[in-house]
Amino acid sequence: MLGVVIYFSLIRHVTRGPMLAQILSTFGLALLLRYTAFWFFFVEFCVAAANALSGTINLAGIYLPIAQLVAGVVAITLTVALHLLLTRTTIAASCSRSPRTAPRRC
Repeated sequence: MLGVVIYFSLIRHVTRGPMLAQILSTFGLALLLRYTAFWFFFVEFCVAAANALSGTINLAGIYLPIAQLVAGVVAITLTVALHLLLTRTTIAASCSRSPRTAPRRC
């Protein structure tokens, strides 16, 4: 029921406007709903138990969290691997040659 009310009171009118207004209003709506749920359900944030990725590394006076450093390295590695897969193999070329036969090849 809440979704129907939000659609008819906000979303329907916003979709007729510029793209920036759509993005900002739906983002603001998401924040409003999130923090309303936090308030309603009395959310208490807690810290997870320490694990192998907890702690920091000191690199030339800059303290980097190990978990964020590992996540960044994994993201960069996956991005480079996907780029190499799509540019150095025939997978992307064979899938894009013919829309009619692409689903059979890929």
